[in-house]
Amino acid sequence: MVHETKQNGMRMRYRTFTWLACTLVLAAATPARAEVVEYIWHVFSRACLFGPDETVSYNVALVTRSIATVSDQYIVQGPRMFLFKVVVDDYRDTARSYAGSCCHPYPTAVHGTHWSDYPHGHRYVMYESSAIDCNIGEF
Repeated sequence: MVHETKQNGMRMRYRTFTWLACTLVLAAATPARAEVVEYIWHVFSRACLFGPDETVSYNVALVTRSIATVSDQYIVQGPRMFLFKVVVDDYRDTARSYAGSCCHPYPTAVHGTHWSDYPHGHRYVMYESSAIDCNIGEF
């Protein structure tokens, strides 16, 4: 009985070690996710009354990647929001992606989706951002 307990304990430690090792290997094999973690990508959205409604993604180190940006723009009426426009900057090799429109005379909200295709053929959402104001600190 004691022998079985030690053996089961050893199996649990082996399984934990195997799981941890696989996690570290998978994290190292995904370079674009590592860039996101290291804050190389800067992303934001803004929704300005009489100004830009936009979603922006850019690489701080100016490294080009295949990225795309989608900006869902909503009209805000009290507690309700109505989708009125979707602006897309499709995949291309660039360090900066912009999707937006300008100068709406009514309150808006913006939801942005920032996509990456790195390495090529592996598309995923890097970030999502949203705004209900001008987000004036972002450039």
